[in-house]
Amino acid sequence: MRAMNYISLFFDKKTKKSSSRSDKGFTLVELVVAITIIVIITTIAISSVNTLIPRSRVKSVSREIAANINNAKNEAIKRNLETLVVFSAASATNKGSCTTCIDNNADGSCSGPDTILRSYTIKNDSPASISSTSIGFANGYHFSFNPRGLPVADDGISTSSGKIKINGKNGFSISVEVSSVGRIKIN
Repeated sequence: MRAMNYISLFFDKKTKKSSSRSDKGFTLVELVVAITIIVIITTIAISSVNTLIPRSRVKSVSREIAANINNAKNEAIKRNLETLVVFSAASATNKGSCTTCIDNNADGSCSGPDTILRSYTIKNDSPASISSTSIGFANGYHFSFNPRGLPVADDGISTSSGKIKINGKNGFSISVEVSSVGRIKIN
């Protein structure tokens, strides 16, 4: 008798029409909720990427400037000569620059007969820039490394420290600092 009940239940299921909805597919409400969640997540992701890209470009510029400064320090030690690091603020043609050279004519700039070691210019399409107020060295827009790799003032004797701030969008900025013992640090 028991076996009969199981068999009849099995066959009755297939022949009976169910009054409940089919479990195949999604309802319109479920579809709208799923699309809404996807739109919210996508909006958050896009806004994060839109702030992440300019910040990474500012970081890239600061690393390039730190590399230029470090190269000037290494060249001063290697050549046993004083090297010069010169910054320029944003202008009509670019958003700032960092040039390193051997200042052959001792004029405090990388021009004329000077041997240019390395130069980096921030392009106008970059979100990064150097303003005139963001360059803070004892000599203003430039400083030198002596043959021992120490940053020095114009007199060539006293050690000098300072920093340059690379400004980005929405108040974001990164500083490249040169300590009085020649350590180059990105903050």
